[in-house]
Amino acid sequence: MSLPLIKFLIFMAIRSLAVFCGSKAGSNPLFEAHTKKLGHLLAEKNITVIYGGGNKGLMGAIANSTLEKMVK
Repeated sequence: MSLPLIKFLIFMAIRSLAVFCGSKAGSNPLFEAHTKKLGHLLAEKNITVIYGGGNKGLMGAIANSTLEKMVK
């Protein structure tokens, strides 16, 4: 990787992420567990989550887990 590319990648940090996922949790409990972990990681890194506004299933899991880590 070239030095200019490395500098560009460092400069272009992710500030927000659009997430689209199901309104149901799915058949495998790991889906919801991993979705919540992603929400926590995004909040810890101060990355804004842009989502469809649902509060059910995986969409709700990522929204709620992000919010619970952001609230101090």
